[in-house]
Amino acid sequence: MRNRAIEALETYIAVLDAKEVVLLAKKYRVLKWLKSGYNRLLRQNPTVSVVELSAVPSLDWESIARLLSVKLQRIGHYHPSAEPMEQEFREEFSRMG
Repeated sequence: MRNRAIEALETYIAVLDAKEVVLLAKKYRVLKWLKSGYNRLLRQNPTVSVVELSAVPSLDWESIARLLSVKLQRIGHYHPSAEPMEQEFREEFSRMG
């Protein structure tokens, strides 16, 4: 039942703001939406800032810090040991999946 509901909402989720997707994913513990939302945040705006991420609807500070860390890794400020998104959010992702 849960999986059907998640699938039914995919079209709706696709048009939401990326921060809203992240917030819904956290609220309803949907890993696919969480990964998608984080990736969209960084892909849509590679220069995303703390100000943008903390504006309403705001993400929590831990997620903001991790997103900015991923952003720095992706632009090459330091060498990552694994894919930045999976590495930074490994603990959060494992709690959901």
